[in-house]
Amino acid sequence: AGAAALMRVAFGGVVATAPLFANETHVIVAAPWGYAGFASVTISLNAQQFSSPAGVEFEFVGLHAPELLGAAFGTAGTQLVLTFDSQPTNRGGMAGGGPCALVLD
Repeated sequence: AGAAALMRVAFGGVVATAPLFANETHVIVAAPWGYAGFASVTISLNAQQFSSPAGVEFEFVGLHAPELLGAAFGTAGTQLVLTFDSQPTNRGGMAGGGPCALVLD
C-alpha cells in the first residue's frame, strides 16, 4: 500500500476513489460518473495537491444504465431494498440512460 494509499486521480475535478492498482508506471482507478465530453485528468500523490500530466485527458461517453449491486428484503419482509452504483439517476428515466426495465428485468 504505502504511497499508493494516498494517491488520487481526479476527472474534471471529481476525485475518484483510491486506485485499484498503482505502480511506478501505471495507475488504474474506477472513474466517477460524468456527462459526455472531455475532462481534464489530474493526479495527487498525497490526496491534497493535484497536478495535470502533459497530454492526459479522459472522454466520458455518457451515463450508463445503473448497475444493480444488491437486492434484499427489509427486516419486516415487506420491503425490497435495491442498491445501485453511485451515479446519479432520476429514478424513473435513469437520466436518459434507458428504461428501468434494462436493469430490473
